[in-house]
Amino acid sequence: MHSTILLASLLTGHWTMHLHLGAKVFEDDVVLTESGGTLTVPDRFSAAIEHLQQRGDQFSFDITADEGHGPFHVRYAGTLHPAGDTFIGFATVTDDGSLLGGFVGQRVVASKPH
Repeated sequence: MHSTILLASLLTGHWTMHLHLGAKVFEDDVVLTESGGTLTVPDRFSAAIEHLQQRGDQFSFDITADEGHGPFHVRYAGTLHPAGDTFIGFATVTDDGSLLGGFVGQRVVASKPH
């Protein structure tokens, strides 16, 4: 239970995540809350974040996505930088264990009004 609270305190917020799939790079929008969150691939799909887990600086979460060809399941597992503003890791299709790609996430900082 404690690790979920720690995860929420470290990862709660808005992130831009670049997922590298071969030569393509997708800019995903990730919003994490204390109770879950969403991962959105613009113009493709939005999926609920499930099974948030964290141990130390290591974290993981799952999504179930559907791009019109039936659902598939992806696990994102990574490491949060000690500064709390960047994470890196790998995305794996859990249906067959294949590597989807690597990702880098950057915290989105709200701009201050001028």
